[in-house]
Amino acid sequence: MKLSRLAAALSPFLLAACGGTSATSFQDAAPSYSSLAMDVTADATAGGTTGMTAYAASAPVDALAVTTTDTCHPHLFLRTADVAWRVNRHLWRFLRHVEMFASRAPDKLTSGDATWQRTHGTIEVKWTVTKVSDEVYDWLLQARPVGGTDWTTVFSGEIDRTGATAPHQGKGTAKLDLTALHAVDPTEPFTGVIDTAFESFADHRKLVVDAVAVTWEPPVDAAGMAWFAGAPENAHYVYYRAPGKGGSFKAHDSMVFLCPPPAVGAPPPADVKLLSRWFVGGSPTATYQGRSDALMTGGQLDAADRVVGLTCQTAAFDATPTAEAYWLMKEESATSPFATVAVWGPAGNAAACAAAFGPVPTAADGANDFDFTSVNFDSADPAPFPGGP
Repeated sequence: MKLSRLAAALSPFLLAACGGTSATSFQDAAPSYSSLAMDVTADATAGGTTGMTAYAASAPVDALAVTTTDTCHPHLFLRTADVAWRVNRHLWRFLRHVEMFASRAPDKLTSGDATWQRTHGTIEVKWTVTKVSDEVYDWLLQARPVGGTDWTTVFSGEIDRTGATAPHQGKGTAKLDLTALHAVDPTEPFTGVIDTAFESFADHRKLVVDAVAVTWEPPVDAAGMAWFAGAPENAHYVYYRAPGKGGSFKAHDSMVFLCPPPAVGAPPPADVKLLSRWFVGGSPTATYQGRSDALMTGGQLDAADRVVGLTCQTAAFDATPTAEAYWLMKEESATSPFATVAVWGPAGNAAACAAAFGPVPTAADGANDFDFTSVNFDSADPAPFPGGP
């Protein structure tokens, strides 16, 4: 073996022996899909074909969504899972490159940075992790067409690994530039920017996601219901999960609802605030208990009305809720006393909704409606959940 090749092969070990930084420290500081995904369902933790492109075939199936004749509104836990999956799917489009690099030694390694480079289809991808301090690392994912000369930044961020006990843990930020990726690879159909602030540790995971002028792909959810038809949209999501305890997911987004039917044409997007909360333990007998509430205004609604919705879920295991126990959607006046205008449902057993989440809304009136003013849907704070911090 030539001396130059021998030196390259031994460089990670020589750096470690001389007090430098090993390749492992850079690999551990890189993000991973499993550490950043919103795992409101078990299949959301899988990237690639299993967790992304096949989601429509493996999405949660709730008995009430199947047995009721409702075709107007998405059952809210299914919609919650769809929202999380949609964000995860776009995250995977970047992190799939990073995870491919993580499986092999870097192409270039110094005490201050590690670089990987490969060709993926019609593009070249370069991944660089830079050591800022003993605990802080910067990320940079760049791409260019095969044979091109100029690199375009498509993903960037940083992580502070203070308190981390395993690879990929830490606190930091990440920016996914969908428009830049689309410019380099036109087969990627989306545009816009997704900014993420995260905390990923053994005892909790928190994600704050802001979508700016994003055109999502695909434009429909797992049930085929349109998300949004028109100009790019902005959205805000906050996800928090404490394994074995529970969690919450809140979203302020634009969504299409089919009812009440518009006077003419397709329903326009409505302003939606969606809150999902869950906890482990308690009664009835299921280990997991969850509830999703939503408030819809605008869209095809008269300004004096709003739509509120509810689903309650139970399951045998944390993060695998598949049984919808109760469902209700209603249109009502937008001001107190919230008189009911129209009702879809209810179906199931309202007694299955855990008392810890508060009163269960009824079709008759708005006396037990969830108080959406109690949650700031535009802040970075996670929504509280029973037994949570």
